[in-house]
Amino acid sequence: MWPLCCYSYAGTTGNKGFPFPVQKLIGNYVDKGTAHTDVEILRLHYALTIARWNDGVQKRRREIEARYGRAFFRAWTLYLCSCEIGMQYGDLTLWQIQYTRGVNNNQRLTRECLYDEFFSQGEPVLEKIAEAK
Repeated sequence: MWPLCCYSYAGTTGNKGFPFPVQKLIGNYVDKGTAHTDVEILRLHYALTIARWNDGVQKRRREIEARYGRAFFRAWTLYLCSCEIGMQYGDLTLWQIQYTRGVNNNQRLTRECLYDEFFSQGEPVLEKIAEAK
């Protein structure tokens, strides 16, 4: 997985091609006049997103292979599938960190309004993911 991560995250700096751990990201902004106002783990949301991306990639296989080659298509498919599985069943995750300049109390106290429709049936998240596919 290391070469694929380096290829996929080649533009990142200071972490040798790998995405930054959340502790390092938060630490970078502590003394910059910012306040942490929210941290959300989007692991299962991102698993759904990656599954949809992969569906689109598979539907355009011929076009992608013609433009970038079979090896690129296979590597990208491996990457997307690995990320989706890692998000669903492993410890791969995605963090969304919200900062403000100084303290800002003008924000929602919960995220309930964002997820009411998705969870209205009271079903477990993984069943919703399987359903969405």
